[in-house]
Amino acid sequence: MKDGALIEFAQALHDINPSLAQDFGAIDSSSRDSATINRGISLAMARNSPESAVKFLEDLYSQDRNRLFTGIGSLINSGLLAPDYVLSLSKNYHESLTPETLGKNLFKAWRNTEPGASPLDYSDRLARRTGMWDSFATEYVRDDYVGASEWAANLPKGSTKDEVSFALARGIVSTFPADSLKWSLSIQNPEQRRIAVEMVIGSARLHDPENSRIAIENAEISAGERELFLKHFSTLGNKN
Repeated sequence: MKDGALIEFAQALHDINPSLAQDFGAIDSSSRDSATINRGISLAMARNSPESAVKFLEDLYSQDRNRLFTGIGSLINSGLLAPDYVLSLSKNYHESLTPETLGKNLFKAWRNTEPGASPLDYSDRLARRTGMWDSFATEYVRDDYVGASEWAANLPKGSTKDEVSFALARGIVSTFPADSLKWSLSIQNPEQRRIAVEMVIGSARLHDPENSRIAIENAEISAGERELFLKHFSTLGNKN
């Protein structure tokens, strides 16, 4: 039986008879199928009590950190947990979650459980991990560019806003090239700004030259940097 089908079976069995499901998962507890069944049981438990699901896995795999991490990862990836709980778990199991994975899962948790809340609510509850907000913003742009841009515009200046602005610039370069350039130019960190501008300026020059030039001319950057970007912009135009 494939893992997906085994997980669905375990969830259905748990819904009918939780004790029987856990007894079934305990058979040959060292086997891969048993671990998959127990992941399904934890996902079924999480629908009603995420805390109970986590405790179930922690008790079951107190001596098996790899399987514990796998089980916790499935819970975090499920979209069943509220963002606050995802953030809480990420502190205890951060070594099993890349920042990129955490960002994607945080977005999923927010969209599935608290879509009316602002992502700003979570920005100050987690120690910064490079790549997390980039990943969150990338998912947000794919789902709702207007909402993502409004959120980003209201972020306070700093490293998180720079990371989000970079993700926005990258995510819309093919659809809104001039806006992509604006987001790149808004990045406060000079090196990140340079990288972002170089990433999108060619597409911006090709598809929306007038608005892209205006974006450079109106950007809040130094005169020297503006001159450098305009020169690069013009050089791209001559090549075309």
